[in-house]
Amino acid sequence: MEKVLLEVKSIFLTINKANILKDISFSISKNAILGIIGSNGSGKTSLIKVISRNYFPDCGQIHFNQKNAILYNNREFSKVAGFLVGEANVYKHLSIEDNLKYISILYGLPAYKINKILDIVNLKKVKNKLVKSISLGMRQRLGIGFAFIHEPDLIVLDEPTNGLDQSGVEDLISLILFLNSQYNVTFMVAGHDFDFLDRICNSLIHLKNGSINYNNTDLENNTKTVHEIYNECNY
Repeated sequence: MEKVLLEVKSIFLTINKANILKDISFSISKNAILGIIGSNGSGKTSLIKVISRNYFPDCGQIHFNQKNAILYNNREFSKVAGFLVGEANVYKHLSIEDNLKYISILYGLPAYKINKILDIVNLKKVKNKLVKSISLGMRQRLGIGFAFIHEPDLIVLDEPTNGLDQSGVEDLISLILFLNSQYNVTFMVAGHDFDFLDRICNSLIHLKNGSINYNNTDLENNTKTVHEIYNECNY
């Protein structure tokens, strides 16, 4: 039986009297790569903000490794989940290496972590370049390096391919699959890049008007593409 890493139970979220999330329940098995799709305004980003503890739901619970998310302190939580929402939040006036040094010092991490992350995200050869001078694809890989620096069980990505050229997308796919296979990192990826999601995901959820109307935890036995599923769910 597959072990459950993340369990979301009956989440409801209201913002300014608008029902944003309605009875959201699903689980993610360890080492899965879950895609979350849905039209703009369907609740994808709000769901991520609830999981990251930036939004607190009206009711419902989120459990990581069978422990309620609200019971983790910030340091403990960073070892459970890492996040990259949109474009990486990096310090553009610093070098790639100095960005990682800053994060390491901030969280009291050992120095060896810097070289380890540089190797994993394939940025060691350009580590002295200022972030403002590198490509968006490199910045996104650095952002995933930030998300992985605590070596969490789960990394959550929101629209990670926005603005990337095909080369940047290919690098991102390789990095996600590498972390998943070599470090057993579980991923939850929200987005509209269906070809990208087709190539990485083995589970899929579709949100519509704040509710789940499609939940498939076994895409390997599914013959439809993510785009086809999206079109059917939005019909």
